[in-house]
Amino acid sequence: MDEQSTQLIETIRQIAASEEDTEAFLWQVVEVIPQWLNDQHLIFVWLLDEAGEWLWARAGTGELGCIVVERQWRAQAGSRHPVAEAVRSSKPFLLDNERFAADWEQRIPRPAPLFAEDWSLSLPLHHKEQVIGVIAVYSRECVFDSALIPTMQGIAEEVAARLARG
Repeated sequence: MDEQSTQLIETIRQIAASEEDTEAFLWQVVEVIPQWLNDQHLIFVWLLDEAGEWLWARAGTGELGCIVVERQWRAQAGSRHPVAEAVRSSKPFLLDNERFAADWEQRIPRPAPLFAEDWSLSLPLHHKEQVIGVIAVYSRECVFDSALIPTMQGIAEEVAARLARG
């Protein structure tokens, strides 16, 4: 992991330690990550409800993020939505504009477009071996390089740890 990625994860860790309000913490996370990604991406945090049936958008980048959260967008946990796929598999899930899963073995239907973005990377948030939510990165172009997944996994670990503390 490069120095910039390490610094980003440390920034998230510092926000987690200093921000007592969970909602404010999530909004800060989705605003910090795009700066590292040169503001070319949308970032959303989706949290699983207590029943494990729905993923609710709880924070998102910019004006669109505010709209999505305000309108209480959700994805059914058992659906083929990319964030639901990350919950089901308990591992990162890449959806590309060719509508193929990251392992390229199974063609999946693309859900009605949540955004105009063609690529998404959904990373599960784990706590005590359970998925409690997802961080999703959306982009119009495939700019997901080999450094993105480990960095986003590090961020997901920090976010999950903070959420577990309440």
